[in-house]
Amino acid sequence: MRDFYTPSEEELNQIAIACSEDERLREILGRILSFSEEERESFRQKMTLFFIGAETDEDIKAKRVFSVLIERVYAEKIGKKVALNELTTS
Repeated sequence: MRDFYTPSEEELNQIAIACSEDERLREILGRILSFSEEERESFRQKMTLFFIGAETDEDIKAKRVFSVLIERVYAEKIGKKVALNELTTS
């Protein structure tokens, strides 16, 4: 079972702003949107391992951003907010 709670609209907006301001994060979002379900699950597992022991506020925030982005429905909403519409139809 995953440790996840449903993000608020405000949280989705904050992540969308971060994606629109940070080219690297926007690129990551685009890649996540293009993932197949198997690729998405593999990435989820890698991110889980990467963030084991994450204790700083920055690490915890980054883990939360990735946990939201890896969920297709939220990634698509954020993609639309930052004008990645063409990537959300894959």
